[in-house]
Parts: sequence; C-alpha cells; structure tokens
Amino acid sequence: MNIKVIKKNIGDVKILELISDTQGEKGSAVAGKIDHLCGEKGTKALLFHTQSVNDLSHRMAQSIIRSMEKVPKSAVIAKDPAVMAVLEDFSVRKRLSIFQDEDDATFFFAREMALDNKGKGFDEKRKADRLPLVLPLHFHCEMDDSKELFFFGVVTNLSETGLYARFIESGSERLLIENLNPYDLKLLHMNLFFSPMESIALKGKMIRYDGDLGGIGIEFYELGPNEMVCLNQWIYLLNLNETGGTNGQWNF
Repeated sequence: MNIKVIKKNIGDVKILELISDTQGEKGSAVAGKIDHLCGEKGTKALLFHTQSVNDLSHRMAQSIIRSMEKVPKSAVIAKDPAVMAVLEDFSVRKRLSIFQDEDDATFFFAREMALDNKGKGFDEKRKADRLPLVLPLHFHCEMDDSKELFFFGVVTNLSETGLYARFIESGSERLLIENLNPYDLKLLHMNLFFSPMESIALKGKMIRYDGDLGGIGIEFYELGPNEMVCLNQWIYLLNLNETGGTNGQWNF
C-alpha cells in the first residue's frame, strides 16, 4: 500500500496525516520519512491522523510507534477498527494515547495547540477581541441540491462575533474548497464544544478561507439572546482559564 504523509502544525503540535494514495511512497520510504519528521529538532507534541488509511501493516504500525517515542507527548487518531487494532497491539506496553475521533484528540492537545495562535488567522478590523484557544467544531451546510456537507475544524480564535478554525484533516479542507465560496455566504450550522459534554449550537457564514494556514473565518449569524449569553459566559470562563483565574477548574 502506498501512503502519502501530509504535515501541518497547529501551535506546538505537529500533525502528520497518513493518506492511502497511489502516488504516495511505500514501506521503508514512508517509515523513514515519518521517523525524520518525528525527530526534527523542537518537536514537542505529535498527532498522527490515520483516518484516510483503512489498512496498516504490523511493520508500519511498529515504525510509527517507535518514532512517536522520540516526542514528549504524542497520540494517534484511528477511526478504522482494523487500523486501531494493529496500533493497540504495539501500544499496550508503551501506554500511548489512541483516539477514535478528533474531539478527544483536540482536548488532549488543547494547551499545546493553543500556543502561538494569538493573532493568527485574522487581520481585518475586528468588532471584538478574539481569545486564542482550541475547541472542537463540527459544522455542516446544505447545498443547492439539498445535499448536506459535514466538516470538522479546530477553533483557535473566538469572540462574541465570530471564530477562526483550522483543519486537521485534509478531507474536510478539500471538501470545503471544492464546494464553498466565501462570496456565496452559505449558512453554516455549527456545534462548538467547550468540553467533551458541553456544546452550543450556532449559525454562521464563512467570510474567509485561508489557504496558507488551512483555516476559515466564520462570522456568527442571527445569534439569539440565549446564544449570546451562553457564548459570552464561556468566553469569560475560558479567558479566566487562560490567565489562571479559575484555579484550574476549566483546564482541559
């Protein structure tokens, strides 16, 4: 099986996405590339994303886990049961973190991803200050043919008027690029998670796509009084957490 490795960074987290691709590399070449990327100077946190891989050899799984040992904090997203089973075979004694979805991985790396996000993603005049953080965001929109498209992003900036989100999986980003245009102002239905058990439903419109960072700017649309109160309460609590004012109560 040929595998392509896509690298991106959010804050201090290096994300390596593995994709089954006929134009990718094979076996030892992939393992060597992964080992090199994991061993790069300054790598503090590492997330492997294997969602687009439906088969993983024991040798490749062993290479991945061996490379992860070079990094102080690391984890894997594995949605395919077969891929997860292979990884778990080699990770029992290593006590590595393996997640089935992006939400858990986002909360696991929340502090590392939030580092160095302040000021990134928006350069227009803002109506409200944006808080640098990291929160999981699920959103979808209905196209003209009534087909619904679903996306996942990681919110790195949030205010009472909008947010900026980064993609950690290339499939969502590619789907957005191929189907949505900021000038269309398509209505987005969002679920923003403040904790694994608490979320808020919001509506918004994409006002910008940032190809360099792989992210989008979304402006909230038709927020009701209840949504405004809830959003502002969470922004206040998250801001306290950022400055240490909650004595760790809201540490993710």
